[in-house]
Amino acid sequence: MNLIKKLYYSYTLTVLVIFGLSAIFLFGCKSKNTYEAPPPPSVTVSKPIIKDITDFVDFTGYTQSNQKVNIKARVAGILESMNFSPGQKVNKGDLLFVIEPTEYEDNLKMAKAHLESAKAQLVLAEAKLKRLKEASKSNAVSELDVIQATADCDAAKADLTSSEAELGLANQQLQYTNITAPISGIISENYIDVGNLVGAGQSINLAYIVNDDPMFIYFDMDDEIIMNLLQQGSGEVFETDFLVGLGEGKDFPYSGKLSYIAPDMDLGTGTVTVRGKISNKKGEILSGAFVRVRVPAKEIKNAVLIPESALAYSQAGPFLLIVSKKDSVFSRNVDLGCRHKNLRVVNEGLKPDEQIIISGLQLVRPGMKVSPIKGKITIR
Repeated sequence: MNLIKKLYYSYTLTVLVIFGLSAIFLFGCKSKNTYEAPPPPSVTVSKPIIKDITDFVDFTGYTQSNQKVNIKARVAGILESMNFSPGQKVNKGDLLFVIEPTEYEDNLKMAKAHLESAKAQLVLAEAKLKRLKEASKSNAVSELDVIQATADCDAAKADLTSSEAELGLANQQLQYTNITAPISGIISENYIDVGNLVGAGQSINLAYIVNDDPMFIYFDMDDEIIMNLLQQGSGEVFETDFLVGLGEGKDFPYSGKLSYIAPDMDLGTGTVTVRGKISNKKGEILSGAFVRVRVPAKEIKNAVLIPESALAYSQAGPFLLIVSKKDSVFSRNVDLGCRHKNLRVVNEGLKPDEQIIISGLQLVRPGMKVSPIKGKITIR
């Protein structure tokens, strides 16, 4: 009986303990559930930059050296020596090739001898004519003898003139055996090796020289842009500066001025061929290369400039997220203009005193409240 009572009391105590612990857990953990709205997201805002800028238009052009001269042999003979390294810079007057001069040196000696002989014959003819003229005064000689002496003297003068010309030609031909650079520039490889006969009734290039400073840039420009340049300037397109970039980069490290415009327009494309020239003193630009050309198209006064990161796009086109004076966000479609360095021109849709979101667009949507942080737009 005592055992049954002990079991009963033990069971009752266990139930009470479990019940008490359950009550403590249930009532002790129960708290009031309330919703607190998150703070407005922080975004960076700024007013647009207002600045006078130049609108540029880009073209694809190509380079061409301003002068190219083929080197040819002007007299026949064996090519004796070559005095340059292909691809090197040469100056006007530098010795390039030598043709074997022996034959032309001998021709020069013969021409000098002929000249001396002609001079001697003229002296003799003049002396004979003088003597006969004196003798004719006393009728010691006939008039026919005087006429013959006069003719001999004239023939001697003519022979002297011919000998002088022969000497000049021989001297010139000897000079042609030394082939010098007619211009300064970069010389190509030689097309004829030393030891070959050159100039014998054939017109073969020995090499060529390219003068690439300044370098010409050719490209096709829209006629509308040319008209704008004429109207904005003094009526002279050649006063216009332009920029040149190499390869696929974004920079334009070279600058120059337009120097030529074709006299007529291509009716098929509506463009005009234009040529400019840029300095190439270091020889960094090769002839025949494709280049990027940037030409000023027009001046824009008080342009409204924003960073590309501030733009969003929808089916209706580009738009901006603008923050009102009450820190509410709303969107507005804009009409975009040209690019200016790292910024974009807004033609319509944004006022100069409005605050646009330039960072944090992904955190907000129109109608939301935001916590604006003032930022700054920079031009790079």
